[in-house]
Amino acid sequence: MVYLVSGGRVYLYFMMNYGRGEFWEHRNRQRIGAAYTDDPEGEWTRLPDPVIDITPDGFDSLMTSNPAVTEMRDGRFLMLYKAVSAEGPLPRGGSVIIGAAAADSPLGPFVKYEKPQFVNPSDPWSVEDPCVWAEDGRFYALVKDFHGHFTGVKYVWSGSTALFVSENGLDWSPDQEHPLAYRNELEFDNGPASFARLERPQIYLENGKPRFLLCACRFEQDVDAYNVKIPLKY
Repeated sequence: MVYLVSGGRVYLYFMMNYGRGEFWEHRNRQRIGAAYTDDPEGEWTRLPDPVIDITPDGFDSLMTSNPAVTEMRDGRFLMLYKAVSAEGPLPRGGSVIIGAAAADSPLGPFVKYEKPQFVNPSDPWSVEDPCVWAEDGRFYALVKDFHGHFTGVKYVWSGSTALFVSENGLDWSPDQEHPLAYRNELEFDNGPASFARLERPQIYLENGKPRFLLCACRFEQDVDAYNVKIPLKY
């Protein structure tokens, strides 16, 4: 889930699905939903339909999930989201890439851009788990790079995390100085630690500046998972 604060209202974007407990059944029925409130501790209103559904003949023809939303300079709202194509053997499906959509309102309707984002030409499983924000007139995104294509670094279980930049939110390229956003390593008071997974990044902003990086982490594969809150310098 991710949230957006705009005009005194809080918007929550989440993954919705249904099924009978089988993993791929639920995964392939994922869609992106939204809810809003004027009081986060009060009642929420949930939209009855997805804000981002599949497009039958599109690059997101199987499922949509993992939304990331930010406000654009012109007052519209940009959403990046994970998209999976149905053009591949089921239940796994085809390409795993990122789609983009924009809307005049945080609740849509979101109009999709036809061109997929962050495409790895050497493997159909390109990236996932986008995080997007606007800062100093540019857009920035963190994404999980499955094969280290953009970062040059690959971890066995979780790929690596790439930093992308864009002037308009649609045409993205790896950051020239720091395409590798961070390694699967953190420094604690008692020393450094490496992780099997350090992913699903989210940026917490204060006064328009990144203040904290939030990640899901796992020290070893198939053990308990945690959240970490990493202070950022700016």
